[in-house]
Amino acid sequence: AQRHEVLRTVFAEVDGRPVQVIGDAPLIDFTVRDLRYTEEPHAAAERLAADLAARPFDLECGPLSRWVLARVGDEEFVLALSMHHIVSDGWSVGVLLHEVQAAYSGTPLPELPIQYADFAAWQRRWLASGVLEEQLTYWRTTLAGAPPVLDLPTDYPRPAIPTYRGAHLHTRIGAETAEALNALAQQHGTTLFMVLQAVYAALLTRRAGQNEIVIGVPVANRSRTETESLIGFFVNTLPLRTQTDPHEPFAVLLDRVRDTALDGFAHQDVPFERLVEELAPDRDLARNPLFQAMLVLQNAPQGAMRGLADVAMERLPLEEGMAKFDFTLLVEEPQDDPSLRIVLEYATDLFAEGTGRAILDGFVLACEVLAREGVATAVGELTVVSPQERRLLLEAWNATDRPEQLGGMVERVRALAEAVPDALAVQDERMTVTYGEL
Repeated sequence: AQRHEVLRTVFAEVDGRPVQVIGDAPLIDFTVRDLRYTEEPHAAAERLAADLAARPFDLECGPLSRWVLARVGDEEFVLALSMHHIVSDGWSVGVLLHEVQAAYSGTPLPELPIQYADFAAWQRRWLASGVLEEQLTYWRTTLAGAPPVLDLPTDYPRPAIPTYRGAHLHTRIGAETAEALNALAQQHGTTLFMVLQAVYAALLTRRAGQNEIVIGVPVANRSRTETESLIGFFVNTLPLRTQTDPHEPFAVLLDRVRDTALDGFAHQDVPFERLVEELAPDRDLARNPLFQAMLVLQNAPQGAMRGLADVAMERLPLEEGMAKFDFTLLVEEPQDDPSLRIVLEYATDLFAEGTGRAILDGFVLACEVLAREGVATAVGELTVVSPQERRLLLEAWNATDRPEQLGGMVERVRALAEAVPDALAVQDERMTVTYGEL
């Protein structure tokens, strides 16, 4: 906390506006708990971490980071950390773990060239120089006429005000497919992220019956080297618009995604909140503005705890039961594994687990087809329906079989005569005949 001013910062209100207040003393809540003698120490530690994550923060009084070190065995500990997003982001966690590693090993750290407050002041001055208006003009033009909603069929009625309850599903893309996707990206002059974004766009537009989509994409927003070793909230969100056509080769879609992404990254400095003010003045509380699906490629330096001299470390997942958007697809590149970890976060207000699983399986299947067939494959030929879902669609939910009607015309007329004898069977200008008479 002494090294990073942001960990000594709280936020007060002055004349109706929030301001940073940097204190002299560290503002960190650190608790040690011994769970060795509880009935299930690991389960107790998980509950402790979940409770820690659910506790609200007081922005005015702090602290804005909390730590719990739970002892679950004689030589086994669980460290739970909860930090408010106003002072940290995903990259910050990697910085923090790296510095814990340095402190543990006694390695001195170089002095920080700037603090987060310096960056915030620089960003305000830079945006005020005319850059803000220039970038806003780009986004106004780019998103003009974009679809305001992702019209995916939901399993449950969309509530007027979302509860943000959610769930997570996990899977992997195998090493062979992941390596093929990386090679495909290099051959086509793109990145793995752009390939995954194109697949995600193709999947969601096909399921929604739309030909374009806006996907939210977080960017680290640390273009200055001085910011790379700072803890703080730098990340920004870009609404990237993509058109899809089932008849065009995937290569054409990938080119479009690459161009859109590069242009968006070049105009990434406008805070997302300002974009919402400018582009979505008429808010619908039931939906996130500008986009409802997010894609995250997690390759920030979060694996820095590897290599402690005498401590084996493992990151433990925590199911928070929350979903910020309708769907968030998170793809992680493990440092020690050539496969890709895939997590789908979905809003349980809207979707059943089966729908979430269908989206996740469809994404993996499309990636496998692309890795196998290449970018010449038509977008519409990417398999986005798993065999299980196909059986549901074609058999379980499409039970239209009927018993075969045996017999000839005489038998059918006789059956109608018995069922509806007075119904009209034949008519011309001179006479009428009922089925009973016929």
